[in-house]
Amino acid sequence: MTPLGCQGNQHRGGPTGCWGSPVAAAVGSLLAFAVGASVPLVPYLLLAGATAFTLSIAGTLIALFLVGLGVSRLTHRRRFVPVSGRPRWASLLPP
Repeated sequence: MTPLGCQGNQHRGGPTGCWGSPVAAAVGSLLAFAVGASVPLVPYLLLAGATAFTLSIAGTLIALFLVGLGVSRLTHRRRFVPVSGRPRWASLLPP
């Protein structure tokens, strides 16, 4: 059911269990932030110097790419094409 449908049901006295648990959302958010923050730190725990720095940068870029890919898959958006159909840089040009 859509969020608007859930809200409409609640106002009419229908079921109130449309949204997930706030505790589950908080735990999920905590885990996501912990995993995301550990990505650039792991190379420093295993290696040292310039190698750790390079792997930290590379790992962070790969993780950011994978997060963007996951978001695009979940939202069903195409690559490099905004919702309006115009390229993002075109909005910087005068009309």
